[in-house]
Amino acid sequence: MKCLSIIKNIKNQAGLSLIELVLTLVLLGMILAIGYNFFFLGYTSFVRGEAQSIIQSYTRNTAAIITKDLRNATKIGVFNDLTDAAVQANERVFYLENNRVYHQQGTSQILYETEPFISDINFELEVANDKYVLVFIIEGNKDGKIYIIESNVLLNNISYEKIFGESDITGKVLKYKK
Repeated sequence: MKCLSIIKNIKNQAGLSLIELVLTLVLLGMILAIGYNFFFLGYTSFVRGEAQSIIQSYTRNTAAIITKDLRNATKIGVFNDLTDAAVQANERVFYLENNRVYHQQGTSQILYETEPFISDINFELEVANDKYVLVFIIEGNKDGKIYIIESNVLLNNISYEKIFGESDITGKVLKYKK
């Protein structure tokens, strides 16, 4: 008997009213909008962080290669462009071209080439405590994110006599002998 009365009550209940349906849709829309904003914020942060990580990785890697290779150089020079450097077969050079840093042996053999994210590189020879120090600044740029790294390399084997005669104090090209 009770079961029959429950079935009659279910049949007598009206469906959702239009106001209840609209309120449900409005609440659902607000929840989805808030969820989308959180998703978009997270995605944008991830993309920014990834671009920053990539540019930092390339500039640090380039700085590490320059530091490792130059520490025990026997002769060094800084020039404004590659043609001024007049690289010989037994010399090496670092230079920037088309947003890539190249490390070249002689006139043709490329030892290292970066991805196209390096926007500027500057070399400067300084004297500190009667020792020569190479200061270099590398600027990377990817997706509008700029990263600048500055490093110093103590040149263990360099004296005034071991600097290429036509060398400048600052420049964009670094020529050296190992």
